[in-house]
Amino acid sequence: MDYTTLITGIAAAASAVAVAYIRYRKPKKATTSIQDIADVNTTLNSLVSTGGVDRVMVLHTHNGTGRPSPGFPLKVSSLQTATQLPNLDSLYRDILVDSVYVHTLCDLIEHSKLKITTSDLPPSLLRTVYEREGITHSRWYWLATSNTRIYYITVGATSDRIFHTTLDFTIELAVAHLRSIFSKDKR
Repeated sequence: MDYTTLITGIAAAASAVAVAYIRYRKPKKATTSIQDIADVNTTLNSLVSTGGVDRVMVLHTHNGTGRPSPGFPLKVSSLQTATQLPNLDSLYRDILVDSVYVHTLCDLIEHSKLKITTSDLPPSLLRTVYEREGITHSRWYWLATSNTRIYYITVGATSDRIFHTTLDFTIELAVAHLRSIFSKDKR
């Protein structure tokens, strides 16, 4: 038997199997995740493009054991941001939050939505961050909860006149879409 013919036949068969596998295999979850990331980015940018929103961030908690509790260390990081403000997204990584922030997250879990006025906040990390960015009003929306993380979105504005009925409705639609993306892992 000619080994060259045998090796050529094996190589051709292996190539055919590889091509069939690539062509007919089911897409991996990573492909879906990339599409989800693009959808989140498009949604955030559409909110900022309304002209009424200055900064939108999707954040998550970590270093926790589920529901945040006062007295336990909790960190927050930004997953995605769209902004008209100077982009500070790279600064929002592994931030150890204070008790005011933890209480705010607990309220968010309980109510799914919060309205925050910066001037009403007690001295805290959150107030410091908002004052630094010029955020005067924000809305927080719960997106999803895993065993160890809370996912949420904050929508911030540098003016109090932007949160009106039409914009609130647009934000609610965007949040519903984001919740559907974040709930995919729960199905």
